[in-house]
Amino acid sequence: MTLRNMIRSMLAFAAIFGVAIASMHVTTEAEARRGVKPYYWRT
Repeated sequence: MTLRNMIRSMLAFAAIFGVAIASMHVTTEAEARRGVKPYYWRT
């Protein structure tokens, strides 16, 4: 794998990871307003 392909795959992974984190944060904000704790706080 060349350096360019490695950087491109890392950027794609970071973008997908960022979207997942952002959507998860949005759902937790909505649940916090309703008074529901998110699933990953239930330990």
